[in-house]
Amino acid sequence: MPMTREEFYQSVIGDALERVYSHGQETALDDAWHLINAQGGYVSPGDLAGNVYNKAVLDALNIIEKLGGMGPLQRGKE
Repeated sequence: MPMTREEFYQSVIGDALERVYSHGQETALDDAWHLINAQGGYVSPGDLAGNVYNKAVLDALNIIEKLGGMGPLQRGKE
């Protein structure tokens, strides 16, 4: 069973905060973006739970981007 949205956010935010203190904010946000992006994927249009999960992933990515983080392709790291 997938994590609840709250569990997912708490896990990612906790990991991101640790990285902020050890690597610097931009790198930490980029790391969080990468980890969250890896949680999403294709789901069929009729899969309500899967679509809600992917929506949560996209919402989290948008929050990180507003804080200055971005994916490796956007940052030119890949």
